[in-house]
Amino acid sequence: MQEMNRNLTGPFILTLDGGGIRGYVSLLILDRLMKEIAECERRHDLACDAQLGPAFTAQHPLPCHYFDAIYGTSTGGMIAVMLGRLEMPVERCLDVYRQHGGKIFGRRRLRGYIPLLSKYSSDGLERAVRRVIQENCSDHVSCNGEDAFARSSKSACSTVCVTAIDVAPSQPWLLRTTTGEMKRRKSWLASYNTASCDLSVLDVVRATTAAPVAFKPFTRATEDGRVVRFKDGAVLANNPAYVALTDCVQQKGRYPELLLSVGTGRRSEGLGCFAESPKGKWASSWRENVAALKDAIHQYTDCEHTHRIMLDKAAGGNGWYRRFNLSGIGDIPLDAWKDGKVLEQMKEAAKRDAPDVSEIVEKLVFRRRERARNAGIPMAVETG
Repeated sequence: MQEMNRNLTGPFILTLDGGGIRGYVSLLILDRLMKEIAECERRHDLACDAQLGPAFTAQHPLPCHYFDAIYGTSTGGMIAVMLGRLEMPVERCLDVYRQHGGKIFGRRRLRGYIPLLSKYSSDGLERAVRRVIQENCSDHVSCNGEDAFARSSKSACSTVCVTAIDVAPSQPWLLRTTTGEMKRRKSWLASYNTASCDLSVLDVVRATTAAPVAFKPFTRATEDGRVVRFKDGAVLANNPAYVALTDCVQQKGRYPELLLSVGTGRRSEGLGCFAESPKGKWASSWRENVAALKDAIHQYTDCEHTHRIMLDKAAGGNGWYRRFNLSGIGDIPLDAWKDGKVLEQMKEAAKRDAPDVSEIVEKLVFRRRERARNAGIPMAVETG
């Protein structure tokens, strides 16, 4: 590996977009990234490691070994919990989507066919999440989802889930595993770390995935008896990259060393709020209105606008911002399932449109090696 000519002292941040079942796309991108990292680590025969949670192996590196914080919205928030709070490997997260996707999105409630009513039962989501926590939580042998989301022990990688609450309806509300001091404060970002200390791991997943129309809002009573309603953070920040950047500057007083944003697929280009070649007076009016409504829904979940803002923020920088996304997949409905065939469609798209992760790999591996060196804690590396 070509040695970096400076210390990488700033935070390394991973952000994950919302997108329902298309979160599988984000995991496919991360799977490619982690496999490239494993190859890079093996090439350089790493012989020491910092205490970064689970024992590191050159064959099976974990995202929590390489990023200081993982931010996620909606399905991205659920992935952030799995990768950060539960410290799961990407391969296992892919298994979760394959095993539980049908249980969550494959069975619409009868009343879910009525417009504006919740399509799916939140009970199915809760059962699936509880099962995942029971099988993967390493806090203790009896984990059932009720353990506190916030961590009392210091972890190298913090998890931050973006949600929205009725107390601050126009502001993203951040639920995190760690606390810290803010050096600066943006008025549009809601109270730092409020609420997450009292929420369980299961609560946080429900709070960040309570997508309007798909699931009913998640409610939780506070100590003073007030009931707080949570909704999917996608209503405010479906792409949490700018939220993560703002949060980083507030805490650290500086930009991150790396902010890697991973999407759930770009939509095909269209005419926006205009219909294609409308004919006839009444048909024209109806089609134009439908096009405007669809465009409004698209804008609500659009992630590329935030990407353009981030590109502007990163202009003239040292390459600290990167985004990986796939074309076309954004046209897949958030709740598509079709007996799992949609997952194969995403897998094929990931093969065709695989992003070049080489530059990111070098940077991430160098940073982990540097951190291990500075920690001075020798640890055998498992290569079998």
